[in-house]
Amino acid sequence: MSDTTTSDVLQTPCPTPRITVSLPLATIEQLDQLATTGRVNRQQLVCQIINASLLSETPHWPTGPDPLGRHTERAYVTHCRSLELAQAHAEKA
Repeated sequence: MSDTTTSDVLQTPCPTPRITVSLPLATIEQLDQLATTGRVNRQQLVCQIINASLLSETPHWPTGPDPLGRHTERAYVTHCRSLELAQAHAEKA
């Protein structure tokens, strides 16, 4: 039997692997806006999104009527905005 208490275990950080996530530029822009207004950094937001997605079978699926149409529309808007941001960045360089 170990002499380790529950308190000892909870005070020790969980071992975690480092991961990278690739996101559309428009999504990163939205995360930055949310981080600014909510005073939470981008990494914390991504962590919350990942945790929430692990609890849902379809985290990306909009609720309400016509989820496929809404999902497609959102993907199109995100793609267009990402292209705009990439073009603006290329013009600055």
